[in-house]
Amino acid sequence: MSEKGKPPLLEVGVSSLLNLKAEIERAHEESKRKSAAGHKRKPASAVAVSDIRNKGVDQRAQRDLLSPHNNPASESPSSSHVKQALEKKAEIYDALTSGRGISADVLGDEQMSRILDESSVDF
Repeated sequence: MSEKGKPPLLEVGVSSLLNLKAEIERAHEESKRKSAAGHKRKPASAVAVSDIRNKGVDQRAQRDLLSPHNNPASESPSSSHVKQALEKKAEIYDALTSGRGISADVLGDEQMSRILDESSVDF
């Protein structure tokens, strides 16, 4: 690099410039010949990208609709247990965020005593 931080100028000879200009002119002539001969570019297809579907998507979607995991009427005992546990957690969360605190009526006496026993805070 030079003193001012600019890259050094490249010195190009007249013959190199003439060769470059000749190459550009040759490329222009070749493209004109191709267009005159009927070698036109193919137009873009009229099919939108959103209309193209991957192979097997419809079959997988149908299979998902028919699966027992997607049907709320066919809840297994484990899913009802999970649902009850989540409802209980939501009730506890609502009690904590509303400022009521957790009382024995929300948790039950047994759970409340277990939490107090496991707690590191001395009540």
